[in-house]
Amino acid sequence: MLINRTKEKLLAGEMVVGTHISLPSPAIAEICGLIGFDFIIIDMEHVLFNPETFVDIVRAAENSGVTPIFRPTKNDPDLMLPYLDAGAMGVWVPNVTSAREARQVVEAVKYGPLGNRGITSERPALYRTGPPVHQLLQEMNSKTLVSVSIESQTGIDNVEEICAVEGVDVVGMGPSDLAQTLGYPGRPDHPEVQRTIASLITRIRDSGRVAGIIARDAVLAKSYYELGARYMWTSVSSMLVEVGQGYLHSMKGLQSR
Repeated sequence: MLINRTKEKLLAGEMVVGTHISLPSPAIAEICGLIGFDFIIIDMEHVLFNPETFVDIVRAAENSGVTPIFRPTKNDPDLMLPYLDAGAMGVWVPNVTSAREARQVVEAVKYGPLGNRGITSERPALYRTGPPVHQLLQEMNSKTLVSVSIESQTGIDNVEEICAVEGVDVVGMGPSDLAQTLGYPGRPDHPEVQRTIASLITRIRDSGRVAGIIARDAVLAKSYYELGARYMWTSVSSMLVEVGQGYLHSMKGLQSR
């Protein structure tokens, strides 16, 4: 059974840092692991990945030691099961608004008695080449990471009850979605949005859960960390654009010397 180093570090009170994968490339997932990122979030909500590519990305993540987590299009067990069975070691479920919805996520991700996830003898059971299936199921229940995202006013109002659901590991937020909810679409940097984010991180931390949020630069990450966030990530696309533009700028500067 593979080790979920991300969950182990969180249980030890450490910060974890990941990347958001929106490019269907196993090589990128592998590089993220080799660089030293703790986890990747494979975006199935906004990006089209075919199933074969998804499996290859998961295998590349496993081989390079980075935890593969995926974001489904919505909170639906039927949409989660095939990707969990492909080897994802966690979920990041968007727009969870209540304790009932958070329990639905846990039940979809965990095997009994913690949940209702369907049992297969394929990849999650190591194709029956390893320990007894019942032992593997117990191990997977303990190692799979359950993360939910607050993106609406209802979710903001109910964050404490969401945090109270047994089996939820990380409660995070989508800054862009929150900005739209608060009336500032495309402006996650707006002061009111940032105040809401700060309040949510504090409430999640005080409720005993890990707070998670995307942090596109070190300045934001520092402020979120000081508030109590311990699960943070950026996107591969953003990193590529930032580094690429910086490289081009420096190269074009050679001509002016």
